[in-house]
Amino acid sequence: AVHEVFIRNAPTWLDECTDPDALLIDLRSLHAYSGPAQLTGGDQSPPFFGAVIELVSAALPQAERFTFRNAGHVPHETSPVEYASQLTGFVEGSRVSPV
Repeated sequence: AVHEVFIRNAPTWLDECTDPDALLIDLRSLHAYSGPAQLTGGDQSPPFFGAVIELVSAALPQAERFTFRNAGHVPHETSPVEYASQLTGFVEGSRVSPV
């Protein structure tokens, strides 16, 4: 199943690898966002993902952070039940009450 996902996504991966701006993050624009945000990662992710989360977290001080245990970069595939539960809880807890 994972092998098939990689094959299906190969053209997108190639496009991302050849895009000179693919890894840029506009932290100034991101900092202007004041709504709810959740940053997630897996404790088995490659180290550079943690560094990215640190940068984004600094730009979004209101963001909640959550680390999925025994999960890598794609927790929605490796821990789908926990991922759905965490995301659902965040969305339900972040709803803004009508004025």
